[in-house]
Amino acid sequence: YSDTISGALASLYAQLKEGKEVHGFLDSFAVSSAFPYSGNAYYLPKPAGRLAFNGTDEDLVRKKAKKARFIEYSIWNKVVAGQQPAISQEQFNGEFLVSAQDAGSFKMPYTTAVHQRVAVSRDGMSDAVPFFFEWKFFAKDAGLYCIIDGHCIYHKQLFLSLQQSLP
Repeated sequence: YSDTISGALASLYAQLKEGKEVHGFLDSFAVSSAFPYSGNAYYLPKPAGRLAFNGTDEDLVRKKAKKARFIEYSIWNKVVAGQQPAISQEQFNGEFLVSAQDAGSFKMPYTTAVHQRVAVSRDGMSDAVPFFFEWKFFAKDAGLYCIIDGHCIYHKQLFLSLQQSLP
């Protein structure tokens, strides 16, 4: 997703600056991967390695933590700071580790659908090869966000232009 976001920003910049200095603009910032959010809860990828948590059922929590892909931001901050946050098994919802206050009301930010297609040989000699792709459909109050680091006098103007171009 970061390539798509960088490309969209470069396109807007080229429109604003009539195609001048696009390479310099692209070098003026860095874009992270895209991460899910739901309402006011923002999630980051689970750090690599074994996570340390405090909780009543540590073995069960540890098993569920292995399956988690995304951790709510406030918990993530504690984990990367070397703290052992108190976590209950109710805070795990599929691939998400949510905050204690959101544990009872969490709704998945997206649903998925897997579709199969077939790649047909162009030479007519090879067999068709099936392949799969996954679509993600985000809830109304959910989506993806990214982190952008950079210093350019046009960034604010670009983000306002980007925001106005969205439906």
